[in-house]
Amino acid sequence: MPARSIINLSAAFIVLAGLAAADIDARAQGTLSREEIRALVDGKTYRFEVPQRGFARTTTIDADGAQALTSNIPGIETDTGSWRIAGNELCSRWTKIRNGDESCQTVTPQSDTRYETSNGTILIFD
Repeated sequence: MPARSIINLSAAFIVLAGLAAADIDARAQGTLSREEIRALVDGKTYRFEVPQRGFARTTTIDADGAQALTSNIPGIETDTGSWRIAGNELCSRWTKIRNGDESCQTVTPQSDTRYETSNGTILIFD
């Protein structure tokens, strides 16, 4: 086998091993893996609560990476943005919220329909 093929195979193995290790690490911590996050949110609507601030909103996530929300946040009753998964984190970017800055959070199940992100936000799926 040529040296270039061995290097390419080695690089592919390292990438796959890293992804597998990230999923194992996520499960050990009780957080969802990237595949579990995608299955949870892709094309779904959920309630989003920030208990420490009294905020609540409903978010609809589309499979194409777009999202929209309605909320009780003063001045941000509606917003649109995008979402993606980076590693084992759910990332979101909104037009108004956080001035358009992206935020990425791990997601931990609390029950069959309730999940908590690493910043304390609660996601509720009915």
